[in-house]
Formats: sequence, C-alpha cells, structure tokens
Amino acid sequence: MRSLHRFAPSPSGLYRTAILTTAAAGLLGLASSAQAQLIGIANPSFELPDASGSPTGVSTVITSWDKTPQPGYFDPGTFFVTWDSVAGIFPNAPAPDPRHLTNADGNQVAYIFAFPGAGITQTLSTSFSAGMSYTLTFGLRGGGSLAAGTQFQAGLQYFDGTAWNTLASTFVTATADYNTVTSLQPITVRVAAIPAGSPAVGKPIRVDLEGVTFSASSGLAYWEADNLQLNAVPEPESYAVIAGLTLLGGALWRRSRQSR
Repeated sequence: MRSLHRFAPSPSGLYRTAILTTAAAGLLGLASSAQAQLIGIANPSFELPDASGSPTGVSTVITSWDKTPQPGYFDPGTFFVTWDSVAGIFPNAPAPDPRHLTNADGNQVAYIFAFPGAGITQTLSTSFSAGMSYTLTFGLRGGGSLAAGTQFQAGLQYFDGTAWNTLASTFVTATADYNTVTSLQPITVRVAAIPAGSPAVGKPIRVDLEGVTFSASSGLAYWEADNLQLNAVPEPESYAVIAGLTLLGGALWRRSRQSR
C-alpha cells in the first residue's frame, strides 16, 4: 500500500519565505513609485471662478493663480487697459461659433494679452526632487489679432531666496493661422532628471505662463491656454535598479524552493 507523505516546511524555510515575501512587497513598492506621478495643479483648466455671469463676459480673477508683476514699460493710459485685466478667464464659445475650441477641457479657458511679461503663475505645494524629471503639458491658441511671429513662454521655476530661476522653458512662436485654428495646440515643457546637488532640490515648483513679445498687428491680441498637467518621472537609472532587485528576488526565491 502506497502511503502519501506531506512535508511541512522547516522553521528555517518559513523564515526564508517570510523574508522573500517582505522583499517582494518592497520590490512592488519600488516599482509602483517608479511610475509617472501626476502633480496637482490647482484650477488647471481655469473653471474657477465662473465667468459666465460676468457683465463683461470675462473674469480677471483666476482662482489659485497669480498675475505677473507689472513691468516698468506698461502705461495704462497708453494701452487703455489696467495691468490686472491683461490676464483672466472666459467661457469657451459654443459651437458652431468660429471661436469654439473643440478640445477645451471644461467650459472655460485662460487668456493672456500679447504683452511682454503679461502672464500668470502658480506656486505648487510639491517641491523638486533629485533624480526626477518633470513634464508640463497644456493647450495653447492665439486670439484676436495675434500676428505671426508673436512669442509666448511657458516655464517651470524655483525660488533661490532672491529670485525665481527657470529650470526649463518652451518658447512658442505664433504662425499665420494660430488665431484661426479650432483646437488648442499641444505645448510641452520638460525638465531633465535633476541632479542631487541642484539648488532646485527641495524648492517648491512654480508654473509660469507669459507673453514674450508684442503682437505686430494692431488691435486686441492675446493667447488662450487650458488644461495644464504636470508629471514627474524617476530617472532611467531607477528602473535599472528595480529590474536588478527583481531578478535578485527571483533568484533567491528559486534557491529557497530548491533547498527545501
């Protein structure tokens, strides 16, 4: 008569299993943390406040965003607008209005007049970290009489205690059709992996959107922006470390199984 034997794992085997289980959980945690992380931007699609009820159809207040400081060249008497009104939000025109944005996120977009230095900023609650790269994306279009060649800048900045410093920026130059296209054009700002010794490490991230040059044409010229997203990703070396640790964990597991 054949007997069946069931072998209970030895105490040392149980100990090895516990260690390997803990190690596997740690590897899973590392792998999870190595994925792209979406960093919160408040009011990223400019839905607040609601500008639809405004008598002028726009709001010069943008919740969670600050206006850039008024530059010395700007004279309200010359430009017939106050500095506070050079940036704001307005409702997306409904279809089939030719100014309707087909890919706007939500019901409102931001506007920024085509004046040098006119813009909006937001300082985030998240700080720059060593070994991380950052990617800011958003949509942009021209409005009014914006002329070809007019420039706009988007950047990611940190404060060194004295001044704001730009880690990376993207310059956009309007083409002849930039104020007639029916969709926001994708814009990307990338910060390469930040070294450990960078003065930006530990400093809060600031998003900066602003005009660079005047529009060459007469009349009201402005930029339209919407749907900002910021992602942080570990540098490639982090993935190599995780892959190596995963292979090591697998080898230890197989060795443990063979030694039982």
